[in-house]
Amino acid sequence: RVGMGGLGKTTLAKLICQDTRVKRHFQPLIWVCVSDEFDVAQLAREIITLATEEKCKESSIELLQRRLRDAVSGKRYLLVLDDVWNE
Repeated sequence: RVGMGGLGKTTLAKLICQDTRVKRHFQPLIWVCVSDEFDVAQLAREIITLATEEKCKESSIELLQRRLRDAVSGKRYLLVLDDVWNE
């Protein structure tokens, strides 16, 4: 657990992601807002789409894992999962 809502975690993460040094160091920089009713396959498709700038329509978890691995393999990437809730 990182902290309850309203503490400024998203604001801090946005400031970090906007820093020129961070932008230069990480490529791609991927920001995903996760809803409280998230679907793993949909989340993977969104990450792949943002990482590759190509719409991902795969439905198989195995194919999604492979595409995700290919999209970030050998890269220094930063993945921010915002608005994650645990129950």
